[in-house]
Amino acid sequence: MNLKDAKDIILESIFNNAQVGIVVSNDERIITHINPEFTRIFGFTAEDAIGRKIKELFVPEEVYEEYDKMGRLLDKEDKIEYEIIRYRKDGSKIPVLCRVSMIINNGKRVGGFAIYSDISESKGYQEELLKAKKELKERVKARTDELERANRELRESEQRYRTAIENSHDGRNLAKSF
Repeated sequence: MNLKDAKDIILESIFNNAQVGIVVSNDERIITHINPEFTRIFGFTAEDAIGRKIKELFVPEEVYEEYDKMGRLLDKEDKIEYEIIRYRKDGSKIPVLCRVSMIINNGKRVGGFAIYSDISESKGYQEELLKAKKELKERVKARTDELERANRELRESEQRYRTAIENSHDGRNLAKSF
């Protein structure tokens, strides 16, 4: 086996066994390849995806503007990374971390590839943490209010006691009665 064949086998193995979804597109953003993990994450098979534009395949309309913004950024940069929502084949939405890199041949951009990681689980944890933080803030505020009220009542009681002592003719006898 020559070096080129060995390199091709390694690259094919990486592509097919990666634990991230990979989509490769040409310079017009038309999909030319997807890997098995892309199919597992999004549900689209090679037959569903190859030959279609990325935007048409699985970009929700509400993020078209962000998708176009990322495209403009790619006109200036060779690599970008961002979190975004994508569609699965069944129409459900999925939060993903998207890393895009351009494919450059002889100084000319000839396409690009995107690596997608499903971040649903971490987003769920993030939401739980935010909810717990909000609940904790509410509990701290309630407890702080309760302590402030108790301190205020204590000061008022102490003031009443002092006033009673100061206004009595025989403070020692009055103090004994408390």
